[in-house]
Amino acid sequence: MATLTVNFPLQLESVKFSNGNTAKRTQGYNTITFTSSVTISSVALASGYLSWSGTLYWGKTSGAKTWKFATVSNGSVTILSHEQIDCTGNRTIYITAETGSTTSYKVKVVLGSGIKQVGFGVNTSVSSNVASTDFTVDVGAGGRLYINIASYEDGYTYPVIATPSSGSAWTVVNANGVYNDHYISAPSSPGTRTVTLSATYAPTYYYQMHADANGGQFSDGTTAWASSVLSTRGSGGAVNYDVSNFPTPIRGGYTFVGWGSSEGATTTYDGTVSFVTNATSSSSPKSVTVYAVWKKTEYTCYIKLGAGINGASVYVDGVLKSDIRDKVYHAITVNFNSTVTAKGIAKATGYARPYIFRFYANSTATTPTSTLERDTDEPSYTYSTSRFYAEIIATKSSIDLFYWNNSTWDAANIAKGQPISNLTAGRWNNLLAKIKELAEAEGGSAPYTGVSSGATIYAATFNAARSAISNRAGYGTLPSTQSKGDSVKAALFEGSGSLKSAINAAINHYNNS
Repeated sequence: MATLTVNFPLQLESVKFSNGNTAKRTQGYNTITFTSSVTISSVALASGYLSWSGTLYWGKTSGAKTWKFATVSNGSVTILSHEQIDCTGNRTIYITAETGSTTSYKVKVVLGSGIKQVGFGVNTSVSSNVASTDFTVDVGAGGRLYINIASYEDGYTYPVIATPSSGSAWTVVNANGVYNDHYISAPSSPGTRTVTLSATYAPTYYYQMHADANGGQFSDGTTAWASSVLSTRGSGGAVNYDVSNFPTPIRGGYTFVGWGSSEGATTTYDGTVSFVTNATSSSSPKSVTVYAVWKKTEYTCYIKLGAGINGASVYVDGVLKSDIRDKVYHAITVNFNSTVTAKGIAKATGYARPYIFRFYANSTATTPTSTLERDTDEPSYTYSTSRFYAEIIATKSSIDLFYWNNSTWDAANIAKGQPISNLTAGRWNNLLAKIKELAEAEGGSAPYTGVSSGATIYAATFNAARSAISNRAGYGTLPSTQSKGDSVKAALFEGSGSLKSAINAAINHYNNS
């Protein structure tokens, strides 16, 4: 048993042999097996050559016209007596078609610049044939040769232009890769119409995209991202890269806005990053870097004044946000890691530095989640979500005990049986000032009007001071109220049960609380 491989001309679709086997021009079906010598018994003309006229030969080498085995007249085939094809081994034969003088309408296709292979069909859009060199086909009067570009030479692409030897050129494949009129019509009169197909030179350009998280990071913890080496063809290397291809970074306290052209960019690309690359080597692509654009996330937090502070101005990152003169929470707008500073603090009497910030989980909480001490005139703290509610307080300072003059002098000069004249207006006013100091330290008030030098301390004046002391916590034992005309005794001012002992009992209570 041997094999026979047949090389076909364009005019034939298949060849049948005397042993009943048929070889077809379709790739993979042009080889048959045979066990004895055979002759060609019939042929089928290819589509587009159904009205062809000429002579058919076979030979053992390409182009050889050794044995004539058939004539064709306007598509009608006559098989002639011819030499047998022997079966002494595997064989390859070449069939050659010689066109006769019968009138024909031919189309010659020249594979011009950039065209590597062309598929075609004669009077059918089905491209069952492929040509890698120039070729000529008889399409018959009014016929058409349909073509498609099977492959391009390196560096070429669409659009593809068809240029006839006479007449106007037309576009076969447009700039978007879409086929337009992709057929070539037969000449209007018998003869050959020559058309050259030409592609567009469009080298491949390379580029690589990079993304800088610019203070943030990507989901894998890295701060920089790079694409693979990408390429584009045509359009002079113009690229419109879709920003949605970049991964989205994250950053604590910030909201991602988009991608910008620099580290300090405030505007972002709208949909695409447009640029031109002229890099023709994949090992040295054009590098394009975009940078994350961030906006600080805004939060609303709350601050209030606590014990020992009557007023303060609250600044956020150096900008005045609230001027507070009460004891309720005030809302302020901050960013993550903003610095909140209290300035111009008006301390209550009996309070001083250091200041203490107390932080609470909510507006009604009484137990702080954390505290922060600041021994400075303008205390501050850094905002975080765990410091949503803040209270600033001052440190309570000790109040000195009251003396008319000093302990020794008081015992010697303001005692039972001694004249009250030793109690001058200045010393009396000092008592009123001490009552006021204690009241304000406790968060209250005790305004007073001092007596004039040399003035008499009447019962009403005495009783007013007594009443003010009785409003203080822990005041101890007070002397009785006095009536008009009562004799004001020194014992009312010094010693056990006096105004002095009562105010000092209240001061000790305050200092120890």
